[in-house]
Order: sequence, then structure tokens, then C-alpha cells
Amino acid sequence: MSLNDCLRLTTLLVGIWAVLSGAEWLSNAKMFAPGGLLSWSVLRLRSQRTLPLREDSAFGSPRTFILAQVCRMLSGGFLLLSSNYTFTALALLALIATCAFTNLRACFGGDGSDQMGVIVAFGAMLIALGLALGDRYVAYAGIVFISGQALLAYFVAGASKLTSIVWRSGSAVSGVMQTVTFGNAWAARLMLASPIVSFGVGWLVMGTEVLFPIAFIAPPLILAVILIGFAIFHLSNAIFMGLNSFVLSFVATYPAVWLINTDIRSYLAP
Repeated sequence: MSLNDCLRLTTLLVGIWAVLSGAEWLSNAKMFAPGGLLSWSVLRLRSQRTLPLREDSAFGSPRTFILAQVCRMLSGGFLLLSSNYTFTALALLALIATCAFTNLRACFGGDGSDQMGVIVAFGAMLIALGLALGDRYVAYAGIVFISGQALLAYFVAGASKLTSIVWRSGSAVSGVMQTVTFGNAWAARLMLASPIVSFGVGWLVMGTEVLFPIAFIAPPLILAVILIGFAIFHLSNAIFMGLNSFVLSFVATYPAVWLINTDIRSYLAP
């Protein structure tokens, strides 16, 4: 896989993620209107130190929030069509800006999908800039940034779960499935009826996340199995937990992981 191929695959996935995540925010735009749960008259009280803005500031206007999400979706749509490195970098910069605004406006920040989406967008912007300038080092810095963040995201998530007695006992998965926000009635019944299933799923998640660094040195076939397995993991989270945008934002890191795996194995080969 070349740098150009990696950039194209990454921007396609990030572009689709941007369109879908922007649409999700727009579907909840009423929460940011006056009287809504996230209205500026309420949230500005929490952010007065970092954002000492008046209640009638355009920053807190529902129209500004909607415009930002429309810009996010347009940036994503442009990434699906553009093949010009400079324009791609500018579209990624616009995407990052809209995500930053959303995090500031919402005060509580985005979820893991938003965070990884911004990380991948920044790394892809470095790749696009490097290719536009003919500087392989700048482009490769984007590859290292994206793949390194993927390694940290999975490994740290698994390691932190291993320190939790709730996860080690197998009750974490069944507990999550019983919640209103991230739960699923069918899965909850299955976990309660068969605790061994909850235990097995929990340890499967912890084990595979901690072992994700193997992806950086694994042979191509094993690497493909690892990445497909994690894609299925995110897809199952979307189905059972409603974490829809996580699928694309995390899978968007895989082209960089594949490329750096190829280079590491080439370097280590006798």
C-alpha cells in the first residue's frame, strides 16, 4: 500500500464518518435551542472561565451550531470526491475546526468517536500536506500519528479494563447491556441467563485489546484477521450499544496500521 492509497482509503472513511456524525448532531440540534438541555444560557455558566461570552453571543446560537454541522457534513462529502492533496488538506482542516467548535459548544466534549475522528483527520491532513509538498517525512508523520493513536486507544482500553474487578469478574458486559443508554434487551437477557457468556465476552474484549500491538508485526493474513475482527467488534457495538459512528472513525485508522505494519516487517526482514 502506498502513501497515496493510504490517504485515499483514510479520507473516504473519515468523509463518511463526518457526514454521519454531523447528521447525528443535527438530529439532536433541538437540545441546543433556547430551553433545551444544552442551551447556551445553561452551558455558558459552566464555561465562563474558558469562554467568557455573553448569553446572546453568536457562538451559542442554535443557528451557529447547525451551520457547524452542515460544514462538517460538507467537508466530509468533499473528502469523498477530492483527489487533490491541497484541497483534501483544507477539507480536513475545516472538519477539525467544526469538531473543535462542537466540543467547545457542547462543553462536555465529544465521545470516543469524535475524538478518534479528529485524530484521524489531523493525521490524514499531515499525509495530504506531505504529499502536496513532496515531503515524505511530513506524510509519514501522519501515518505514525494515526497508527500510534490506534495502538494506544486499543491497548490502554484493554489494560484499564484488566485493572477493574467488575470486568475481570465478567459482570461488566451484562451490566452495560442492562443500561438504558447503551443496553440491549435481548443481549441483557442472554447475559443474565448465561453468566459464562458475559464472562467470556468480557475477557475476549480485554484480551484482544491488550494484544492489539501484535498487529504491527503480524504477517499480512494474520493482520487482516485482526483488523476484520476489530471491525466486527465495532459493528457489534453499533448493533447492541448504538455506537454507530465508532465503526468508521476507528476503522479509518486501519489503512495507516496496515502501511506501518508493512514497513516494520520490511525493516525487520533479514
